[in-house]
Amino acid sequence: MPKMTTTIRIDVQNLAWLWREDPASKQYVAVCPPLRLTAVGETMNDLWNDMSGAIQDLFVDLLASNDLDTFLDKHGWKRGQIIPGVHPDKVRFDVPFDLIREQMERGRRANA
Repeated sequence: MPKMTTTIRIDVQNLAWLWREDPASKQYVAVCPPLRLTAVGETMNDLWNDMSGAIQDLFVDLLASNDLDTFLDKHGWKRGQIIPGVHPDKVRFDVPFDLIREQMERGRRANA
């Protein structure tokens, strides 16, 4: 029998991940300041998967600890309906975000 999953849409405003390629490691690194999350990947696809997984893990933890609504209120965000009694591991969160390439700091060499 397949696992039933409930999707909860999170309505956010201006949620962005800032990314760049780390010159030393040649890996892609992204940070999301509002969520206090960091993601890393060897490819952009890996980075995307790590960002999506980090968001999912964060919101599942918030739901499991009953802190989701407080967290969303703090950021001025809203959520879709949660089915009463649904286990947090059976919830998939749909959280739209922008991916913005971070520019190198002025005067800093790429190989420094």
